[in-house]
Amino acid sequence: MIGANSKQIMKNMRNISMKRFTLLAVCFWTAIQLSSAATIPSGTILVVRTNQTIASNSPVGSTFSARLSQDVNSGRTVLVRSGARVNGRIDAARRRNSQPMVLNITQFFHNGRWIPIRTVEGSRQNGARFTSRGGTPVGPSGFFQLPSGTTMRFQLARSVDLGGR
Repeated sequence: MIGANSKQIMKNMRNISMKRFTLLAVCFWTAIQLSSAATIPSGTILVVRTNQTIASNSPVGSTFSARLSQDVNSGRTVLVRSGARVNGRIDAARRRNSQPMVLNITQFFHNGRWIPIRTVEGSRQNGARFTSRGGTPVGPSGFFQLPSGTTMRFQLARSVDLGGR
C-alpha cells in the first residue's frame, strides 16, 4: 500500500512540474513576442546621414539612401539601432531660388525586412529647410548639392509597428 501511494505521489509531482514548465515557457514566449512587437510613436525624430550626394535639381521621385545616425529609443529600450539602412525620396525639387527641396524617408531596414514609413518634410540637423544656405553651391539660380554624409532630421507622420509579422 505504501509503495502504491509513493508511486502516485511521484506521478502527481511530475504532472505539477510539467504544468509549471509549460506555464513558464508560455510566459517566456509571450515576453519575447511583446518585446519584438514594439511601436515607434508618431512624432519620433529620425536622424540620418546620407550615403550619396543629393542635387537640388534632382527629378521628383528620385530616391536616395542613408543610415540612421542615432538609435531610435522608447524609454530605455533601443527599438532600431544606429546604422540601420534607410531609403528616402525627393518629393519636390528646387525649380526656383525661393523653393526648398522637399525630402522624405520612405522605409528603413529592421530585423531582416524593409519597413515602410511616412515622414513629415525633412530638414537639416539644425532644423533649417533645404535651400542653398548650407548646401554646396555648384551653379546659377541657387542650384546646390547636399554632399554625402549630410545629417538630416525627419519626423514620423504616423506610428510604425515593428512587430514580427
